[in-house]
Amino acid sequence: MADRFWVGGTATWDATVGTKWSTTSGGVGGSTVPTAVDDVFFDAASGVVVCTLSNSSVCRSLDCLGYTGTITHPAATTLTIGSGTAGAGNRALRLVAGMTYTFSNATTSAYSFVSTSATVQTIESGSKTFSNITFNGAGGSWQLAAAFTAGATATLTLTTGTLDTNNQAVSVGLFSSAAAGTRTLTLGSTTWTATGAGVSWSASSTLTLNANTSTISQTSASATTFTGGTKTYNTVSRAGNNATNNISDANTYANLTFLSGANLQFVMSLAANQTVTGTFTATGTTATQRVFVASSVLATARTITAAVVSLANVDFSDITAAGAAIPFAGTGLGDGGGNTSITFSAPLSRFWVGGTGSWSATARWSATSGGVGSAGVPLIHDVAIFNASSGAGTLTLDMPRVATVDFTSSSLTGYAESASTVISTFGSWVTVGSMVGVYTTNAKILRARTGSWSVGTASQAHGAITISAPGATYAAVSSLFLRTGTFTVSHGSFNASTFSVMAVAGAITISTIDTVSMGSGVWLVGGTATVWNHTQTLGSGTLNPDTATIVVSDQSTTGKTVNMRSGYTYPAFVIVRSAAIYTWSINAGSVTIASISAIGAFRPMTWTFSASRNVTLTNPIFPSGAAGNLITVSSSTGGSPFALISSDGLTLQYMSLRDITASGGIPFFAGNSTNVSGNTGWTFATRRPFLPAARLVATGRSVASGRSAAGTRTPV
Repeated sequence: MADRFWVGGTATWDATVGTKWSTTSGGVGGSTVPTAVDDVFFDAASGVVVCTLSNSSVCRSLDCLGYTGTITHPAATTLTIGSGTAGAGNRALRLVAGMTYTFSNATTSAYSFVSTSATVQTIESGSKTFSNITFNGAGGSWQLAAAFTAGATATLTLTTGTLDTNNQAVSVGLFSSAAAGTRTLTLGSTTWTATGAGVSWSASSTLTLNANTSTISQTSASATTFTGGTKTYNTVSRAGNNATNNISDANTYANLTFLSGANLQFVMSLAANQTVTGTFTATGTTATQRVFVASSVLATARTITAAVVSLANVDFSDITAAGAAIPFAGTGLGDGGGNTSITFSAPLSRFWVGGTGSWSATARWSATSGGVGSAGVPLIHDVAIFNASSGAGTLTLDMPRVATVDFTSSSLTGYAESASTVISTFGSWVTVGSMVGVYTTNAKILRARTGSWSVGTASQAHGAITISAPGATYAAVSSLFLRTGTFTVSHGSFNASTFSVMAVAGAITISTIDTVSMGSGVWLVGGTATVWNHTQTLGSGTLNPDTATIVVSDQSTTGKTVNMRSGYTYPAFVIVRSAAIYTWSINAGSVTIASISAIGAFRPMTWTFSASRNVTLTNPIFPSGAAGNLITVSSSTGGSPFALISSDGLTLQYMSLRDITASGGIPFFAGNSTNVSGNTGWTFATRRPFLPAARLVATGRSVASGRSAAGTRTPV
C-alpha cells in the first residue's frame, strides 16, 4: 500500500515502469506502476501533460487536485478503482475543474469502482462528463461529493455496494440495478435526470431504495421504459416526446407526473398497477398536444390509485381509477374505452368546415353542419363528420388519435398526413378515390371498443392497417389497399363482404378471438417471410373462409411461411410461382384447405409441411411442376410424414416427394416424379392414368377428350 505520483510527462499509464511514477510529488521517477492497493495522485508538479489510460490502469484511489493536464480515456478501456481498504482521505475519485478529461467512447471508456471497504468514499467529478460507470464491490460504500454527469448513452450500474447521491444532482443516460447482489441506493433530495432512450431506469425488487425527497425525471426525446422494481419513489416525472413510453412493475410514488410538452404523440403505457399516495398529474400542453395513458395490453385494465389528480388534455384507455381522487376528473379528457371511475364529457358531434386545414385547427370544426368554426377539435370519443358542407380543399391529419374518419359524403378533394408513427381512429376509417392524397405515411389502428363500424380505402393506397377493437365489429365498405405494411386483425370482428384485402408488400395476420369473415374477394399478400399468419386459438375465434381466395404474390426467391391453426378451414391458396422455399406451418392436428394452386411461369419450388399433420383438400387441386422445374414437397421432419388427404385423389407431374402419406378416394398419382423416401399411397409412373368420367367433370375437362372447354390441356 503506497502513494504514486505522476511525473512521467506525456505518456501512457500502463504496466511499463519507466520513469513515470514517483513516491513523492515532483520526485524522481522509476517507482513501480500503481497496483490496486495504491493511491494515485496527479498534481501541479505532474505538469501540463497528457496521461493516456490503459486496461492495466488500477489504483485504490485517484486524486487530481492541482492538476492542469489531461487524462485521456481510450475506447474499450476500463479504469478500475478500489481495494479492500478506503482510499487516501476516504476518497475514491477526485477530478478538478482545472484539468481536462476526455473519453473516446460513451460506453466502453468505462470506470469500475470495486472497493469492498465499508468506509464511505467520496467521488468528485470536477464538472466532467463521464461514460459508463459501475459500482461493484461487495460491502463497498460511495458518496457523491459534487454533481455527477454522464452522457445520454452511458449507463450508471449499481451491482453491489451502497451509493449515496448525497443530495447532488445526477444526469445520466441510463440507470441499471437489476442484479441480485446486495446493494443500496440513497437519493436524498437529488434530482436524477435520466436522459437516455430505452430502459432509462431499471431496478429490481432486490435493490434497497431510499427515495427520500428525490425527483427522477426522464427527458429523452425517444421512447423510454421505467422499470421500477416494485419500489417506492418520491416524485417520478416523464416529459413529452413522440414515442410510446412504458412503466413496468407495480410501483408506488408520492407524485407521478406525465407532461406532453410540445408533442402531439405522447403515450404512457402501463404494464402494471401504479399507486400514487400524493398527486397524479397528466397534462397535455394544449387540446391537441395530448397525453395518452393506456394499459400495455388492450382490454386488460391497469389501476391507478391516487389521492389527488390534476388532469388536462388526456386520453385514457383500459384504466381503472381508484383511491381518494375517484372519480378522476379534469379538462378535455378523452375516452378510448375500457375505463372505470373516470368522468368524461358526453360525446359531441363536430362538423368539418372551411375546406383546407389541419385536423388540430379549432377554426375548422363547427357544432353544426356548415356552421361557424372554432367549436373545438373533437375528442376521441366524439363524432367527426365530413359532409357536403365541409368545403373543397385538403385536410391534413396531424394528430395521432382521432375520432371517426369517414370521407364517403365529404366535399373535400385532398388529403395529407403529418409525420407520425401511428394514427389511431376510435371509430370508422373510410377513404374515397375522389379525395386525392398520400395515405401511406403512417400505420392505422382502428380502436373502437363497441358497436359496428366501417373500413375501406377505395383506390387509395395505405400503410399498415390494424383492427384492434375488442367488442366492436368492422365491415368493409370498399377494398383495402395497403401499399406497405401488414393487415392485422388483433381484436374484434371483421367482415370483408365482397371486397378484397390487398397487402401488396406485406402480410396478413389474424389473432383475434372474435370472428373474421373473408367474404368473396381476394386476400393478397405480397411480402416475404411470414406472409399469412393465423394465430387464433382453436375454440376462441372463428374464421369463415366463405368463397375468398388467398393469393401469395411475391416472386422473389426469399423463403415464405404460411402459419395455419389446427381445426380451421381455409379458402383456396393461389401461389405465384417463385424459386422460394415455402414453409406450411400447422400448429397441431389438421387443417382443411379448399385447394392449393400455382400460376405463372414454371420455376422450381420447395414446400415443407409440418410433420405429423393432416392437410385435407376439399377440391383436388395441387400444383404440378414441369420438366427441369420440379416442385419439391416434404415433411418438415425426415421419417415423420404428414398426411395429404383428398377424397378425389390427386394427379401430379414433375414432383419430388418425401414423407407424404396420401389418402382419399382415387389413388394419388405422381408422373415423371421422384419418390425420395417415406411416401405411402402414391403411384409413381411416367404416364398419366385414365381418369374416370366423374373425375374429368370434377377437374373441368370434357369426358370425350380430357381437355378443357378451351381445348388446352389443363394440369390437375
